[in-house]
Amino acid sequence: MNQKRYRKYLKTQTLLMALLIIGLTLLIVLLEQPGVQGILPQVSGDAASNLAASRYGMLAGAGVVGMFYIIRNLLALRNLEWLEKLYVKYTDERDCSIREKSALRALYACMVLFLFALPVTGFYSLTVYWTLYCSFMILLLCYLVANLVNRLRKI
Repeated sequence: MNQKRYRKYLKTQTLLMALLIIGLTLLIVLLEQPGVQGILPQVSGDAASNLAASRYGMLAGAGVVGMFYIIRNLLALRNLEWLEKLYVKYTDERDCSIREKSALRALYACMVLFLFALPVTGFYSLTVYWTLYCSFMILLLCYLVANLVNRLRKI
């Protein structure tokens, strides 16, 4: 990847992060409207306040992380030295190898934790069980597709 393509990658990443923040904000605003009772299941008063608080916390966390990346990318696009440093950090083979190995270990740890959590949650709540089960299957499918694509690319 050359620097021109990396600049385009940073612009795309910045735009997608801004759209994600706007979309999350709109989702929270729409879910808090009084006439939206049909979308979400009815819950008791304490659970409703906990769900609302978790939504706001999720939005705040995603917004802070998104704003950090947006500011970093915009500063790098305006300053050639920062852009060069980010480009070198992004394309450095040692860093890429470290990220790849740590991501693989984290993926294996998540799969093992899912396998321990699935039977336990089945005793308490079927909703949580099926949510974890679907998440595990999606994670496993993504892992298998990524391995298949990587092996076919090496051929």
